[in-house]
Amino acid sequence: MWCSIASKKRRFIGGLIDFMIVTGIVLLIALTINSLINGFELSLHENLQLVNETKANYILTIPMLMLVNWNLLREGQTIGMRLVGIKVVMKNGHDTTKVVASLRLCISYSIEMLIPFTPLMNITLFFFHPKRRLLHDMLSGTKVVNC
Repeated sequence: MWCSIASKKRRFIGGLIDFMIVTGIVLLIALTINSLINGFELSLHENLQLVNETKANYILTIPMLMLVNWNLLREGQTIGMRLVGIKVVMKNGHDTTKVVASLRLCISYSIEMLIPFTPLMNITLFFFHPKRRLLHDMLSGTKVVNC
C-alpha cells in the first residue's frame, strides 16, 4: 500500500495535540496527588514547583500516553494523528502492529525526556530529512504518512 509522506504541518499539529492532551492529564494527576499528600495546603505555584522538582511528569507521561491512545494504536495512530489524518506505517509502507506503534511511542517520549539534545536533533530531522523521519521513526523502522 502506497501513501504519501505526512506534511510538516500535519505532523506538527498532531504532535502538539498529543502533547497538550497528555501534559494536561499528567499535570492534573500530579497536582491532585501532591494536593492530597500535602493536605491541600500548597498554592498552585508551590504545587507546580513540587511537580517539577519530583519529576512526576517523567514518571506519568508514558503510562498516560499508552492509556489515552491504547485503542488507536492498533491503527498506528494517536488522538492527534487521528484528528489531522496521519498514521504510522512500517518503513516499507505496510501497516504497523499495535506493538510496534506502542514501542515507537514509548521510544519517542523516552529519548526526548532522557537524552539531552534529542529534541534539537528531531527538529533538524523534521525540517531536513527528505521523508521527515525523526529519530524514533528510524529506531522503530517506521514512517508517518497521510491516511
